[in-house]
Amino acid sequence: MLVILIERRTVDSAASKGLEFKLRRVLEKFRARMPYGIPELDIPPLEPLHLDHIDIEIDNPDIGNVSLIIDDLNLHNLSTFVINKAKLSLIGPTITANVTIPRIHVEGFYNISGMLGKMVALNGSGPFQANVYDFQLYVNTMLGFSRGVYLKTFDIDFSLKSMDVALENFMNDEELSSVMSKVFQELTPKVVDVIKPDVLPGIRSYIGNRINETIHDLTIRDVISVLVGHNEIREFADLLVP
Repeated sequence: MLVILIERRTVDSAASKGLEFKLRRVLEKFRARMPYGIPELDIPPLEPLHLDHIDIEIDNPDIGNVSLIIDDLNLHNLSTFVINKAKLSLIGPTITANVTIPRIHVEGFYNISGMLGKMVALNGSGPFQANVYDFQLYVNTMLGFSRGVYLKTFDIDFSLKSMDVALENFMNDEELSSVMSKVFQELTPKVVDVIKPDVLPGIRSYIGNRINETIHDLTIRDVISVLVGHNEIREFADLLVP
């Protein structure tokens, strides 16, 4: 019995590594397509990623009361992501991935108002540029099927190491603007951790809905064929058996 268990674990481990390799290959192919999009799935170009409008409201006793509007936002270098982890199980199917983007260059137009803490009144609007360093993204999802494929569960999380930002027309004072830009550099990772519980549900909902719109015409067989390659499903059929 012990020999059988060891052999079974060896087979499962080999199968898992094979599936991980295939998922990495899918992610690498996706990375190569990001500048061009995937027209057959109605996915537009994602390098750079363009977002028309973002509203961020912060009301936190440790940070203050801040309203930030960002328009015409462009994020560059997303396709430079490094794959830290890629796990695929045909039970579900379930997909888990963790990637790092070394540096994201961001540019757009901002409008900020409110109070930083209870001491500094914030105001300003105009173009801005920023660099985000070591941005990590974690995704875990299980697919379901009901007249098409959909995300049965979808979890996403993110973090960043540091960020530098340059805001034009901030506080109507060039010297103060330079000082506050450095303050933002120090505060940004902490602010992200504080506001993440409030913003993550909206991000999950937005991304999840967009993905569901893209994949709802696919079948489970289509998804598995993409993930493991054509004519290879039989090799992993035993993984579907509890």
